[in-house]
Amino acid sequence: MANSMYIPMTAAVAAERELDVVANDLANLDTPGYKKVRTAFAGHLVRTFDGTPPVKGLVSLAETRVDPTAGALEATGNPLDVALEADHYLVVETSDGPVLSRNGHLTLDADGTLVDGAGRPVRGSPMGTRFVPIRVDPAAADVRIGEDGRVFQGGTEVASLQVVTATELTPRGDGTYAAANTAPATGSVLRTGFLESSNVDPVRGMVRLIEVTRSFELQQRVLRQFRELDAATQRIDT
Repeated sequence: MANSMYIPMTAAVAAERELDVVANDLANLDTPGYKKVRTAFAGHLVRTFDGTPPVKGLVSLAETRVDPTAGALEATGNPLDVALEADHYLVVETSDGPVLSRNGHLTLDADGTLVDGAGRPVRGSPMGTRFVPIRVDPAAADVRIGEDGRVFQGGTEVASLQVVTATELTPRGDGTYAAANTAPATGSVLRTGFLESSNVDPVRGMVRLIEVTRSFELQQRVLRQFRELDAATQRIDT
């Protein structure tokens, strides 16, 4: 394959990956606490082993990084809605194990388990024991959450939310994150009766989606032209 073909081919692959990122951001426009993802690209010159061509030019999606910019706070008056401070995250259960989330739209399911806006059980410590999904008496009422993360039912403390600070986040694509480093959060960790909006700008997101789509289509056209040129060259040679 001609060296010049590697650039549009790998650029198309990178653009396709960025399309997935931008589309996922827009899909989470209404997800409380969602953080958009920024992307960065890199160009490479790679020496080949067979020498044909001796060097290939490549483009790759080098990095995806969570944008920590805070979303707007919206007052809901719901005692189970929470907006987390700065770099604080809830820990929720998934089939892959515990992950981090800023989706503070919390509710109780039928068996009294505290779940986030996507139905994932929220982890906490029932009166100092190990961290497990928080459960309360489903038959009782008056469940509320304090700004230090403590959970009360009928005026009695029943658990404390597992809230952590985190760095080097990796988005998992569903509004949750993995993190290289976490530490327990202390003090006032959230605001009750509020939800943090997604920090995705819908207008900029749509503009970026159009730009990346056009870039992907352009790389495909360039590849088609290279194939047509190769085919014409082979006909001349024969």
